[in-house]
Formats: sequence, structure tokens, C-alpha cells
Amino acid sequence: MELEKNPSTSVVSHIFFSAGGGTTPYEAQLERKRQALRNALKGEFLRQRFHPNAVTEDGGSVFDAAVQRFISMKNTEGEYYYPTIKNFMKYAAVTIIPISIGIYFHTKEVVRCSNNIMPY
Repeated sequence: MELEKNPSTSVVSHIFFSAGGGTTPYEAQLERKRQALRNALKGEFLRQRFHPNAVTEDGGSVFDAAVQRFISMKNTEGEYYYPTIKNFMKYAAVTIIPISIGIYFHTKEVVRCSNNIMPY
């Protein structure tokens, strides 16, 4: 069965000019552009990472602006920290309370062992 190449019919135009699933031709074109950009970026990463003349032992280093922004943000967190009650409650819930509970049960066990009140 050979399909007509006339885009005036709705079924044939849907087959030839969309990516399926109700995707419009414009969205399909945008998706093709995004895929081409992804492929180009992937190729550039592989060229930089596995360059034969790379100076490091594990291969070349690839500069990624997003990773650099994240590292810079983590490095300057202390300069922008503003202590609040909510921050203290999170800190207490993660560190102070669990450590206190552990110390309590450990001390309780040490007292039981020192008094020879060990169940058999």
C-alpha cells in the first residue's frame, strides 16, 4: 500500500508532518532541533573528554557552566547564610536529637551492665 504524498488529506498530513501522539508539526520541528542540539553537545563532550592529547590521567577536563555555577554557589553559601528558627529546627532534627537519643540509650545500657542487671 502506497500512501499519497498530498498533505491536503488529514490522515496523510498527520503521518508525514507530525511525530505522532497529537504532536503538532511545529512541536515536532522543535523536538528535532532539540535532538540535534543534544547530539552536538554529546559529540563535543566526547571529543573534549576523550581527547588523545589530554593532560590529565583520567582524560580531558570538560568545562560545564552549570556545574561551575553550582560549585560557586556551594562555596559562597556561608556568606549568605541567615540564621532562623526554621534553620535551627532542621539542624536539631538532623543532629542534636538523634545524638541525644543515642547517648541516652548508650548510657542506660552502660548502667545496666555495670549493675549486672542483664537479662539472660
